[in-house]
Amino acid sequence: MHPDRVPFAGLTERAATLIARVPHMPLPEDVARAARRAILDTTACILSGLNDPLAGILIADQIAQGGRAEARVPDPDAARAPHSMTARQAALILGTLGHVDDWDDTQVSRDPNHRYGLLMHPSAPVLGALLALAERARHHGQPLSGGRFICAFAVGVEIACKLSEGSRAAVYERGFQSTSVYGPLGAAAAAAVALGLDAPRANLALGVAASRAAGLRAQYGRRIKAMHAGFAAEAGVIAVDLVRAGVDAAEAVLDGEWGLPHVLGGPPPPDKVIGNFADPWSLVDPGLSVKPYPSGILTHQTMDAMAALVAAHGVRADAIAGIEIRASSSITQAIRYPRARTPLEAKFCLPALLAMIVIAGRAGPAEFSDAFLARAETRALQERITLRHDPELDRGGHAAIRSALQVRLTDGRVLDAVAPLAYRGGPDHPMSAKDMAAKLAAAATGRLGPPGQERLRDTIAALGTAPDAAVILDVLCPAQP
Repeated sequence: MHPDRVPFAGLTERAATLIARVPHMPLPEDVARAARRAILDTTACILSGLNDPLAGILIADQIAQGGRAEARVPDPDAARAPHSMTARQAALILGTLGHVDDWDDTQVSRDPNHRYGLLMHPSAPVLGALLALAERARHHGQPLSGGRFICAFAVGVEIACKLSEGSRAAVYERGFQSTSVYGPLGAAAAAAVALGLDAPRANLALGVAASRAAGLRAQYGRRIKAMHAGFAAEAGVIAVDLVRAGVDAAEAVLDGEWGLPHVLGGPPPPDKVIGNFADPWSLVDPGLSVKPYPSGILTHQTMDAMAALVAAHGVRADAIAGIEIRASSSITQAIRYPRARTPLEAKFCLPALLAMIVIAGRAGPAEFSDAFLARAETRALQERITLRHDPELDRGGHAAIRSALQVRLTDGRVLDAVAPLAYRGGPDHPMSAKDMAAKLAAAATGRLGPPGQERLRDTIAALGTAPDAAVILDVLCPAQP
């Protein structure tokens, strides 16, 4: 094949060059600021994730495997001492905890032809890997500076997002979840920056990570789906460790017909620039979507529309005869549970989510519980809510999330609403500082009180000048009496 016609030609080299170059140049302040915001938000998600049963399962499983004590992981019980394990084990757990509540951030695209579901959760796998490496660096007496940590985070998010952005929708449509496909590449890129790999070795680390790319959308609503981010974080640490130990891998693993993007999705989309890393940085343009609700982001617009109706009309559950949701296929193909039996299924079930909004006035950690879902009022309202595909909404394309509500009341009134395209947390309707503080408070309930939350905010705000990035874990793992 002629070099000019090689699909994704030069993509791996451009990624490796960015990895090697960024630590030696000033990171733009807007990029650093966006990175700190994402780090704080994802750390809040890790705190919340400690409440999920998966936290205890994974910690017990990894402790049973044994290994060097080089990285801390908080215990689900805040009164207990943290656990020490290998950096790889810690990355697996921390990456998973960042994603288990489905409250972590989401990539954004400005491309009107992009398939929304292809967008990934970039921060959890990248932060999981970096927190583990910061802990290991401290353990060996060579702390990872906060400034290098922020650079590494920005690069990891950048490479993961640009790879997802540059892929064909076929990756998603064939059933892959982008977080588990491109998360290992982002985590490996971040780890390579953290450990100072040069461009040739960064190229190899990407090659190792590419062979760990996997994960299926079929897992939505099951705990293993959260581990897609954990597996990706672990893969990033493994990739740099193996390359530093001398293991080789295919170079240019992102290029050509056998490169990862082409194998999974086919040739590059037409009229799209592929691999324009850091031009602009994805963290600032288009930015990341911060989640106000711990559920699949494809549900948030419909939930906001329902919340607006409740606020405007004082809608109560006993006054609702029925709710019909009309939605584009982007929603109906992924939000696939007609009724939620478990909190995890509720994250991908619009009837359960709208029941939360109507009954509780919110959809936070307290509502994603067996007790709330078991309430007779919740079960009955779910039965009166239906979701159907409306082909007309697909005509607007798949780059946006489109839905509409019709609420029939027992008094005969009918309330209609179109879900806002500029959803809360997205780049066109960002979360305010007050919103972010409320999210941290909800996520940290039972673990960090207001002083601890303030300490976490201050620690991450000052991370750029911190000599040791492991200070983040110092806040999550306070000293025991």
